[in-house]
Amino acid sequence: MSICLANGSRTLELVRDAKAFALSVLASDQDLLASRFAESRSAGAAQFSGVPHHMGACGPVLDSAAAWIGCQLEGMQQWGDHHIVVGRVSEAEATGRRPIVRHDGAYH
Repeated sequence: MSICLANGSRTLELVRDAKAFALSVLASDQDLLASRFAESRSAGAAQFSGVPHHMGACGPVLDSAAAWIGCQLEGMQQWGDHHIVVGRVSEAEATGRRPIVRHDGAYH
């Protein structure tokens, strides 16, 4: 699994220190939550304030997500103003909920 994180971001620092990361795949009816996490947000645990979640083995997971993926850090490489972060999937779970998709400026 690969993700891109901005150089100097708190998330990049946390992933580097923890050597793991978790991804929550939001459901198709969670566009407001997707917008909340896409915008600038509070640092640390405050960004999860009011959002039901739990700590998985690889990081925080949103309870209402359509799916989630936990990864162990395999490596990272700086590329321009971001780092490409590669993780080995160590755990994953999916529900029957349809995942959200963003296309042409809108959530579907």
